[in-house]
Amino acid sequence: MSYIYGLQRLCDDIELMIGSRPGYFWLLCWRFIGPLAMVVIFVASLIEIFSKGVSYEVWNSLKGYTELAPWPWWCQVLAVLLILSSVLWIPGVALVKYYRLIDWKEEVPAYFPEDELMEERQFQPHISNQFEKVLFGFKD
Repeated sequence: MSYIYGLQRLCDDIELMIGSRPGYFWLLCWRFIGPLAMVVIFVASLIEIFSKGVSYEVWNSLKGYTELAPWPWWCQVLAVLLILSSVLWIPGVALVKYYRLIDWKEEVPAYFPEDELMEERQFQPHISNQFEKVLFGFKD
């Protein structure tokens, strides 16, 4: 969210809604730690899948311990279909909108009392310091 919507705009919106800006801890998490953790988990999952395969633990009553058994092919196909069914909507809707395959009605934006909140809370635009400019890429 911080890379597409903008971290500075997100902080301004949070300050407008709750009255105070998020601290540097949250900015670090949103800008660096969160995306890095997601990439590490994704890469680790891919490495595990391709090195060990897709398997689960099954109890072997004759031997008295659990063993790894591969998932049946139909379970793997079902898992792929479930994943794709939730992910393919994003590029699908983008392609439909881009090529105008369906006549989309323009949506009316929701009302947000930004001007009233700015006046009520005496909101002053945030002046970025050098630390925020260097670390988070804020602009004035």
